[in-house]
Amino acid sequence: MPSEKLVPYKIELYEKYDPEQKYDLSNLSSHDPSIGYDHIIDVVEDFLSNLEGRNLRDPSAEKTFIVEDFERNGNVIDGYISTGNYGYESLIRNVETGDPTYEKDEMEAEQLPFYFMFYLPQTVEGEPYRGGTRLVIILEQINRMGIKGQVKSRFEQFLTTSSDDTTVKFRPIYTERIYEKLLEADFLNRIDIDLNKIPGDDERRSELIHGIDSGDTKSQTIVLHPDDDFADGLREVVGRLKEEEREFAEVVSEEVEEVRAKVVNSGGRQETIPLMKNKVAMRRDLSGDELQYSNGLLTTGSLRREADGLFTDLMHSELVESPEFGDDIQPLEFDDEI
Repeated sequence: MPSEKLVPYKIELYEKYDPEQKYDLSNLSSHDPSIGYDHIIDVVEDFLSNLEGRNLRDPSAEKTFIVEDFERNGNVIDGYISTGNYGYESLIRNVETGDPTYEKDEMEAEQLPFYFMFYLPQTVEGEPYRGGTRLVIILEQINRMGIKGQVKSRFEQFLTTSSDDTTVKFRPIYTERIYEKLLEADFLNRIDIDLNKIPGDDERRSELIHGIDSGDTKSQTIVLHPDDDFADGLREVVGRLKEEEREFAEVVSEEVEEVRAKVVNSGGRQETIPLMKNKVAMRRDLSGDELQYSNGLLTTGSLRREADGLFTDLMHSELVESPEFGDDIQPLEFDDEI
């Protein structure tokens, strides 16, 4: 199976040169009537409708862009956008026999469908959350490929075509809940410790993390598969740091550049936590026994459940309504005559 993940972003609008005055995205006309819309989800719906089914391409990046399908339900729109690379020839082979099956020419692209979700969060009472200033977007990545660049540039252009007074900010969403992610994990699977140099023969590295024996090493990266005692010790250290509001860098030796904890959460989902960072861009690695696949890619049902779970992690509040999705959506429409 390919490596798939969901990555969240946020869109904020404000008057040019005044980033502190963010727009209420449920009442755009009160800030900039020239935009021509009142609600940001209406903007998204028209943006997608204008592009749906059109065979678009970016000549500079030699990428295609096709809105395959989408559905709206209130403040939520989700669907699929396919993209692929062109501009070169390639040979397709049967992976079992090695026999060539197809020759792709320069003006052909292998289209992969990428899931997306737009949601303007609202409270359980139906009011815009935090004044409606943030539109949440969740985009799928497959084997490090994605649609973020094209979605960002095309949506910003669509939104500001009729306005010279509005600035659009499209940013990753970060979390500062680094310690909580480790403490709430079901299982600590692995620890990677990066050093700033290869240890010499006379140097011991038994306590790279103070109070925890990490053994000796002769390499610049240590990979540990911790036992229960190590895992309990690390959780104890992290719990103390969280309580005292201290950084992880305070409890490692000066040779350590990064410590990454690879954990398993409920349902078997895996996640990598960079403990030396104060905050990290959020993402959701899509793995686990509960996920369902069709033709080698995750089903819409699985993607929607994972997007809902990621959104819950983002908000971390029972006051915010989870996204409610519309009718079923199809990633690609195959032609039987091809």
